Amino acid sequence: MRHVEVTERFNAAFRACLLQSKHPNAHAQYRWEIIKACWGEYAVTQIRGPLGSA
Repeated sequence: MRHVEVTERFNAAFRACLLQSKHPNAHAQYRWEIIKACWGEYAVTQIRGPLGSA
């Protein structure tokens, strides 16, 4: 469920970026791949809560 919530929040913050199939150049494509990976890790960490919580 967390991944669904993360995807929805990303889509709300960056409309039309998530389902964009073609980037204007390779730099933009690589940049968005990194942004999405970092966002996913950050968002799941924030949703989960402080370290040590179950």
